[in-house]
Amino acid sequence: MNKNQISFLQKNPIIVFTTTNKKWQPRSIFVEFSKINKDEIIITDNFMKISKKNLMENLNVFVLAYKPDYSCGLKIDGIAKYYDKWKILNDLKKLDQNKWMHPKWAIVVKIKKILEFK
Repeated sequence: MNKNQISFLQKNPIIVFTTTNKKWQPRSIFVEFSKINKDEIIITDNFMKISKKNLMENLNVFVLAYKPDYSCGLKIDGIAKYYDKWKILNDLKKLDQNKWMHPKWAIVVKIKKILEFK
């Protein structure tokens, strides 16, 4: 991810996170990402049930980020990993967005491909 794409995500933190099960049936939810860097997006799992099950069957994910007026956005393909006992989960618990939550898992999405659209 380049600096402009990272900046775009920081300004538009609510994303559509899509998982699929082993039969490739999709499940899309709105989430607020927790952290980003040039190679990955980190999401906190506070209440995911079906998405978690899907990730246990199929690690391929899709992320869609867009401006509120839908004028432009990012389509991101990635591979996700689920972490429960890792330093990253403790770091996520300290974030303001998780202040009233009890994060159970951290999802780390390694970015494979990004497309910008307008």
